[in-house]
Amino acid sequence: MKLVAYVVVFGFSILLILTSQPFKDYATTFVRKQCIYWTQQVSASALDQPKLLSVDGVTLTKYSAIKALRLENHGGKQLLYCDGFDLPQGLQVAVTKDGHSCSISGAPIQAQALTNAYIVTANQQGRSLAIVPILVNALVLRE
Repeated sequence: MKLVAYVVVFGFSILLILTSQPFKDYATTFVRKQCIYWTQQVSASALDQPKLLSVDGVTLTKYSAIKALRLENHGGKQLLYCDGFDLPQGLQVAVTKDGHSCSISGAPIQAQALTNAYIVTANQQGRSLAIVPILVNALVLRE
C-alpha cells in the first residue's frame, strides 16, 4: 500500500494528511469548510523502503584509516540501522548522522584478497542490501 502525504495550510496552521485514498473529494469538502488557502502534494519518499547503491571495488591498505565511504540510499530515509557482513577486520558500518545513508569507516588490520562485503539497512518499510567488493593490500615498508 502506497501512502501519499498532503500538506494543507490555513491561516497560521499546517495540517499533514497521510492517506492511501484519492484526496480530491476530501479536499474539496475541507476547503469549503476550513477556508484552506492551498493544498500541495508532497514527496512520500520517506514512506518507501531504502535502496542502497552498491559500490565498485574498493582497495585499502592494511593499518591505513580510510575516510568514511558513504553508501548512498536512494529510497526511503530515516534508516533504523546499517549492519555489515564479511567486512575486513577493523572496519565498521554505521548510519550517517543525517540518518539517510550508511557509512563504512575504520582501518583494516589484516591483508585480504578481494572479498564482497554485504551492507544491510532497514527503515520502517523494508530492507536493502548493498555489495561492496573490498581488497586490503599488505602494508609495504620502503627503505
